[in-house]
Amino acid sequence: METLHALAIARMASELNNSLSEALVHDCFSTNKNQFFLHLKTRNASWLNIQIRFEGKINAVQFPEFIQREHPHRLTQFDDIIGQKIDAIRSFPGERSMEWALGQNRLLFRFHGGLANIFLIKEEEITDSFRKVLERDPAYVAQLINSVHEWPSNEESFSKASFFRGDLEKEYTHLHLEGLHFQDYINRWKEGRIYLLSQDDSYTLYTDARIGKVLAESDRFTEVVDPWSELVLGSFYFSSKKKQLLQEYQQQLKSAEKRLKALKLEAKQLQQQKNYKHLGDLILSHIHQYIKESTSISVQDYLNNEPLEIPLKSTLNAQENATRYYRKAKNQHLQEEKIQSQTELLMRQIAELEQQQNQVEKAESMAELRNWNKQKQKQSASNQRLPYHEFELSGFKLLVGKQAKDNDILSLKIAKKDDLWLHARDVSGSHVIIRKQAGRNFPDSVIEAAAGLALWFSKRRTEALAPVIYTEKKFIRKRKGDPAGAVVVEKENVWMASPLDPRQLGK
Repeated sequence: METLHALAIARMASELNNSLSEALVHDCFSTNKNQFFLHLKTRNASWLNIQIRFEGKINAVQFPEFIQREHPHRLTQFDDIIGQKIDAIRSFPGERSMEWALGQNRLLFRFHGGLANIFLIKEEEITDSFRKVLERDPAYVAQLINSVHEWPSNEESFSKASFFRGDLEKEYTHLHLEGLHFQDYINRWKEGRIYLLSQDDSYTLYTDARIGKVLAESDRFTEVVDPWSELVLGSFYFSSKKKQLLQEYQQQLKSAEKRLKALKLEAKQLQQQKNYKHLGDLILSHIHQYIKESTSISVQDYLNNEPLEIPLKSTLNAQENATRYYRKAKNQHLQEEKIQSQTELLMRQIAELEQQQNQVEKAESMAELRNWNKQKQKQSASNQRLPYHEFELSGFKLLVGKQAKDNDILSLKIAKKDDLWLHARDVSGSHVIIRKQAGRNFPDSVIEAAAGLALWFSKRRTEALAPVIYTEKKFIRKRKGDPAGAVVVEKENVWMASPLDPRQLGK
């Protein structure tokens, strides 16, 4: 039972009419698009709060002892009825709606699952509605007010009525087999005892206590609809939160598995590439065949005894061409190590995600999900990705941006005005920051190392010596519309350095 059926609403309207006739509407407000509150003063001068909540297909009604009327997101609703007395409350037989008459105004509550709403009506016209994102549905309201409504007059029309389905049909079918007449069943709902039952992980309001486990019971419907509302809302929030968490894990797993597949493909492609060290060895072992300014050299490969054509750079001599291939071999090895490291890390992450997803699937209460979510948030905070690599040399911190967007964050949000900023000249690459130490100048050795890192994390990594621009961060700015990582340097100096592998930092 996710929403209130026509018989339940008829019973509630009857009880409210008896207790709230001549009651004064003291306040009427909402705190969000799904929560509506009424603060009423009854004819015997006692106070009554009504809270109506529309969540998904659930339409819940509660009577809390206290409501926070000065809520930060408070929005006053239906000014025209504040200060008005309730003349009468009635339901519409067979319909999931009830109406409050307040002088010239009517407040119409429509309990239609996902289409639930509250309307203010004056002179047969809708003047306002609570859920403005939904259609006001004037045709439905006009038909409801102007049509004659009666309960079904015989069993056939009762069993075919639009409201006769779900839990209502289930209960009546059970009782009908025992000989209960449909009119007697309607009367049970009008004035009989109501039971809040638990069955198959759901909560239902019935007039028969034998269908499930009794959690609450009362001769007053309004005393059991409150705990029923709390339970069905709790179940809804739990299932919604669980679904949300599982979807998040599915997305994360899908992304991680996609990245793992790409890494494996990258590793396979690397393995299929030429053995650059072997090519360098072949050039040196056939140096006697080398012809100046040649673009290639033909050699006999001693591994398979087959001829091999090795491309050369015509501007380099034999030793320099061999060194070029040795450098490629080193880079290839580093790339393979990096891919292997990333693959292992990703596989561990996938295993952790699958374990966490399994734990969420096993959760059976909101308390478990809350505890799990807190742990997840703590873990997320501790594992939060930094936009830079961090190194240290001679007491100075060196920060190196990871990607273009990270460069912007590092240079424009993290770096302070007196920090030293470096970047490989005229090529794309990482921004490098040397943190300023109070009372200390930047040592040449630290600038040299930072410049080497700037070259290593740029397209100048393979050059023996290359220029790096540096300046204080306060001379860096970004123009509107510039791409990620692009900045304007208003005052620069140049430092010539060699690329520095961060693993060699400080050696």
